[in-house]
Amino acid sequence: LLGARRSSLFGPSSEAEAAVPHRSASVSKLDSLKRHSGKESISRVHYAIRRLLKVICSYLKGVVLFIDDLQWSDASTLDLLKSIVLDGEIPSL
Repeated sequence: LLGARRSSLFGPSSEAEAAVPHRSASVSKLDSLKRHSGKESISRVHYAIRRLLKVICSYLKGVVLFIDDLQWSDASTLDLLKSIVLDGEIPSL
């Protein structure tokens, strides 16, 4: 998706490459995602978002998440926010 810009955005880190996989690798895994239950799929999405935040926060001095209309959040979104807040491995968030 980002192509050549991916390296300039994230640098040469293999962790960054793993967090932003090539499009072809993402598409090839689509069939395997269909086989997972709803809760497992949500868990995987939460993990991917936390991992992406870890990579972004490791390259920036500070990151602020602005969350608007939190009162309209569903249970899954609140679970995601809770897991982000409790994840001690996300620096500078």
